[in-house]
Amino acid sequence: MENLYDILSSRYGKDKTSKDSNVMSVVKAKILERCGATGGIKGLQRTLAIMDDNGDKRLTKEELKYGLRDYGIDLNMREIDEVFLQFDKNKDGFIDTTEFFVAIRGDLNPRRKALVKLAFDILDKDKSGIITIDEIAQVYDTSKNPDVLSGRKTKEQALMDFIHVWDRTEHDGAVTWDEFEDYYKEISASIDADDYFELMIRNAWHIAGGKGAAANSANRRVLVTKADGSQSVECINDDLGVRAGDVTEMKARLARQGVRAEAVGLFHGDDSTGGKGFGQRTQKTSTAAPAKDFTKSVKSSSIAAAAAISAQRRMKPSAPIRSKSAGPTRR
Repeated sequence: MENLYDILSSRYGKDKTSKDSNVMSVVKAKILERCGATGGIKGLQRTLAIMDDNGDKRLTKEELKYGLRDYGIDLNMREIDEVFLQFDKNKDGFIDTTEFFVAIRGDLNPRRKALVKLAFDILDKDKSGIITIDEIAQVYDTSKNPDVLSGRKTKEQALMDFIHVWDRTEHDGAVTWDEFEDYYKEISASIDADDYFELMIRNAWHIAGGKGAAANSANRRVLVTKADGSQSVECINDDLGVRAGDVTEMKARLARQGVRAEAVGLFHGDDSTGGKGFGQRTQKTSTAAPAKDFTKSVKSSSIAAAAAISAQRRMKPSAPIRSKSAGPTRR
């Protein structure tokens, strides 16, 4: 009978009506009840493993149906179809680990959503609500992309790869807020601690601030000498896109945050003298060093999240594993 329903559905369309309009809410509530009120990662992994009869780390519609039945939720064919559609976001006929996590854990909480919006606003220079490829080019130096260096891709191709990480709906070379948020929903679903999520976002996008374990540790710190000769170590709050040796731009960024620097001392690799500690540089002696590889910065700040999600998403050999990081690296 179920096979007949699938055949008829494919020919005439699927009936999305249900005798229980809140069927998805019931399913979510029951799963969260079984895996713990907080819906932690381990609990969700255990729930998925119980339902996953063949152990391939993804669910078919039949596995979902009988898994829910074991939890005391006996749904008819229309309801199963409705629930499955809400889980299976990429419409490949399976529910993978990320889809399962996102469906159960839902939207970003207010704290996480605010952080993701900060990251979006950094890229959306003109505040239009859409990130264009020109805006991406302002913060991403494709010349240091490994594929560009090896000649496998042009700078333009590397830039398009970069933006396609989020541009997954319209594929128009631009990123909307909804597309950007959806990307981070998938990452957020596999991170329990709000502090870790905040640290990951702040470090990936060089957003200064945060307290305690969530405090930013990625932004460039420089030794500032002021007009009166006094010195202080200052964090450049907005250093995304600043070249490693570009003292003029560093001074300009510092000035925007109220710090007037007569001279700027760079630390370790930023100092062309090669010495340890801070080395003084003035505007006159400054030379623009090659830009940081932004993708490396993004990747290193979120390696734990990427590793965790990659481990959770082991599938059949024929199915690609999509690991995720806080930022847009895609190798």
